[in-house]
Amino acid sequence: MAPLILLLAASLVGAAETPAKVIKAVTFNAAGIPLVHPRLAARLQGCGKAIAVGGFDLAGLQELWRDKDSAALAAASGLPHAARFHRRLAFRTGLTILSRWPIVRTEERAFTVVRPSLRHLAQGELVAGKGYLFARVGSPWGELDVYAAHTLADYPETRYHLLRLTELFELAEGVLELSAGRPFVILGDLNSGHGDREYDLFLDLLGLSDPCAPAGVEACGDPRRPKRIDHALVPGRLAASAARVFDDSLSDHYGFAVELPRALMSLRAQPDPKRRAAALRAVEDETSEAIERLEAEGRRASWVPLYGTFVSARYARQAARLRAIRERAASARR
Repeated sequence: MAPLILLLAASLVGAAETPAKVIKAVTFNAAGIPLVHPRLAARLQGCGKAIAVGGFDLAGLQELWRDKDSAALAAASGLPHAARFHRRLAFRTGLTILSRWPIVRTEERAFTVVRPSLRHLAQGELVAGKGYLFARVGSPWGELDVYAAHTLADYPETRYHLLRLTELFELAEGVLELSAGRPFVILGDLNSGHGDREYDLFLDLLGLSDPCAPAGVEACGDPRRPKRIDHALVPGRLAASAARVFDDSLSDHYGFAVELPRALMSLRAQPDPKRRAAALRAVEDETSEAIERLEAEGRRASWVPLYGTFVSARYARQAARLRAIRERAASARR
C-alpha cells in the first residue's frame, strides 16, 4: 500500500508542476474612484469573480485608487499574489497586478509630466496620478515581466496627445531598462489606440504587437468607444488569441484578455532601428513645439498680478519637464 500511495503522491506533484499550454492575462480598468463611480463595492466583487471564473493567471488593473478596494478585488479573484504600492497623501497610480504565481520583484514609477488636475476636479484628477507598475512573476515557464499602465485621458474640451506621448515614451524607456533581455507583457489603459499618433509611435519604440489587432486589423473592438484604448501588448510578432471580456455592468470599460503561448518566453524588445529612431525624433520634435508654446503662453500671462505669477510658474515647470523628456529622447536616438 505504501508504494502505491507514494506513486500516487508523486503523480499528483508532477501534475501540479506541469506548465500550462497558455498563460491567460487580462487588462481591466475597474473605474474605482470613490464618490465618482457608482456601486463600487459590488462591481469590484463582480470583477474579482469574473477573473476567477475566467481562469486568468495574470491581471493588470487600473483605477483601484484605495488599498482596501484592491485587496477586496484580489480576494475575490482567487489569485494569491499581488503587486501594489500603498498610497500616501494622494492616490498614486491606482494600479494593481494580480498573479497566480509568486512575484519576485516590483517597482512603481509615476509619469513626470505635470497633469492638468485643476481642470478636471469632478473626474478625480486632483488626487489621481498616472504611471506604470512593474512585477516580475515566477511563472511555470520562467520569469515573466508584467506591466500595468495608465496614461492621461482626453476630455471633451481638451485633448492631451502630446502629454500622453511623453508618458508612453517614459513607459517604453522603462520597459527597455527593466526588461532588457527578458520577455514581458504590457497590460493597460493607454487612452489611445490604433491610428492615434502617440499610440502608433509607442508600438514603434518597443517593436510591439497587439494580439487584439493582428496585422493592424481590429479583432476585439470596443462598442463603447470610437476605438479601443485598453491593450495587452507583447514584443515581436506573437500568434496569440485575444478577446473582449467581462459584463458591461462591471465598469465603464470592458476587460481585454489574451492567451499567451510559450513562444512569448523567447521574445524580447527588438524594435526596428529605423522605426524606433523616427519615433524618438517625433518625441523630440513634438516636445520642442510644446515648449515653445508654453514659454509664449507664460510670457502672455506674466503681467496679470498673482494669477500671472502662478500660471507662469506652472508653465515653466511643465516646460522644464518637457525639456528633460526631449533630452532623454535625443540621448536614446544618439
